[in-house]
Amino acid sequence: PGFVAAYNNLGLVLREQGRADDAVEVLRQALQINESLPEVHNNLGAALAARGRPVEAVASYRTALRLRPSYAEAWNNLGVALAERGEWTEAIACYRQALQLRPDDAETWNNLGNALRESGHVQDALASYQTAIQLRPNHHESRVNIASMFRLAGRYQEALSHDDRALELRPDDAEMHYNRSLTRLVLGDFARGWPETEWRWRCPGFEVRSFDRPAWDGSLMPEGTILLHAEQGFGDTIQFIRYAPLVAQRVRTVIVECPERLIPLLSTCLGIDRLVPRGPAPPDFDVQASLLSLPGLFGTTLASIPSAVPYLKADPERVAVWRHELSALPGFKIGIAWQGDPRNRGDRHRSIPLACFAPLNLCPGVRLISLQKGPGADQIQKVAGSWDLLDLGKRLDESTGAFQDTAAVMMGLDLVISVDTSIAHLAGSLGVPVWLALSKVQDWRWLLDRDDSPWYPTLTLFRQDQVGDWTGPFQRMAAELARLTTTSPPILIEISPGELIDRITILELKCARCDEPETLACLRAELDALRTNHASLPRRSAELDRWTAALRRINETIWIAEDEVRALERAGDFGPRFIDVARSIARANDQRSVVKQAINKLMVSTCIEYKIHGNQSGLT
Repeated sequence: PGFVAAYNNLGLVLREQGRADDAVEVLRQALQINESLPEVHNNLGAALAARGRPVEAVASYRTALRLRPSYAEAWNNLGVALAERGEWTEAIACYRQALQLRPDDAETWNNLGNALRESGHVQDALASYQTAIQLRPNHHESRVNIASMFRLAGRYQEALSHDDRALELRPDDAEMHYNRSLTRLVLGDFARGWPETEWRWRCPGFEVRSFDRPAWDGSLMPEGTILLHAEQGFGDTIQFIRYAPLVAQRVRTVIVECPERLIPLLSTCLGIDRLVPRGPAPPDFDVQASLLSLPGLFGTTLASIPSAVPYLKADPERVAVWRHELSALPGFKIGIAWQGDPRNRGDRHRSIPLACFAPLNLCPGVRLISLQKGPGADQIQKVAGSWDLLDLGKRLDESTGAFQDTAAVMMGLDLVISVDTSIAHLAGSLGVPVWLALSKVQDWRWLLDRDDSPWYPTLTLFRQDQVGDWTGPFQRMAAELARLTTTSPPILIEISPGELIDRITILELKCARCDEPETLACLRAELDALRTNHASLPRRSAELDRWTAALRRINETIWIAEDEVRALERAGDFGPRFIDVARSIARANDQRSVVKQAINKLMVSTCIEYKIHGNQSGLT
């Protein structure tokens, strides 16, 4: 009963069996027999750590070190316990002390690398991992970690080399497969990247959905029903819902399961037959697929990304309400967001203080409008007295569903500037100009060494030069804003209501037929400006709506006829059909003039347009 070594050994065995509570009890019994044994205190610390009691574990390790200051294993274990509490500086000191006593311990070098990485010492962390690998070439954890560090440093080929070696050591390591897939994607190697992303389902932290129906393989199902399910955050859902119309070309019925709050927004996406909130019992279906698996199922390459925008739309009534309010604000209106969900694993690399936007606040003629909700919104109070910042966050999306008001507000802004959150994805999906402040530690989807995105034609990237330093991106934004806001002012002239409505209907036709992103963005900007003026017209009535609809039909007729005339001209066919179509255009233009005159009279316009042709004269 007084055999301390037996109690100690029994405690070790119990801990190895996962019976941490029993191990703690047995090791405490050993210390009742002899409390001066540093090995028992060290082992008790390990058992307490396994039980999730880090404060007590630290105390046990410190007692072991008081009894034996040269105890390298206890120094290492104390470092691990402190690291788990985020006390990186103290952990680093412990690891270095352990390595002075035992410099050939690969495990401690690896632990030191982890602490250095978390405290931002990238190069020192790399050196520590490299030392661990030199000491033990087959040390899997060091291979995993050094690959992660090379990714962090932007040295992707070296990261892939260590990924490959780590997978030789453990071919079924799901996290390594997934990490390698993300490296390949950021390099644009989609062909090898997409298949390997499917290893994510075996990684800790990924929730695996259990369905009694098979996964879709991308094949045609003319009579089938598919369930597409949202997998990760709102941003991912917004980005990959773009594939719904492509799925609808292969499967007859498309059901999308998503967070209930997203249903109003996603209902504007084409190709979806039914939207259902996430729950235990979705409607009956034949096959299923995660939204994030769709790029791989469609064999997406950089050249084939479905990038037409907008593929989501803001509610027209909400747009009108917010556009009316925002139109009263002077200046170049910019919506901003600076923080994402703090629960996101990469949030510390993307969320930033509101203070980083200060260079934009100093730009003449710029009006900043906060779109920030939830975490981070409290920072507005810190700049309330010195910034011209309109806070809309508390008024957005409270009763309308996720992003409903936010999307409508975006349609009335000149620009959105955000960190890498769902706000940026929303703006991109709506076809709104958006600038993204991008960390050096970036997500795979933004690729490398480019300031645009093949996923969102209206998005511009402003990348960090150094990890953690946001000065460069925001200084470049301020310089670009100065250029944008010092261009020649628009020419303002009075036109008749008929001419205004005519121009709006023509632009609507152009937008519906344009698939070139830059041109479409310009058309939409002009259309939004004219719609703002149209919204302020007095005497709105059912009669005006009828005349507007007539004008829209006439312009569509003219558009179709002009297309035919051009086709006949290209074919060299100037026969009877060419003459008939050309004459139909002239007649339609006469009808167009009559309708515009009717609108002007209805609106009692002081500015009236007259149609003159031939030798007509004497009109005033």
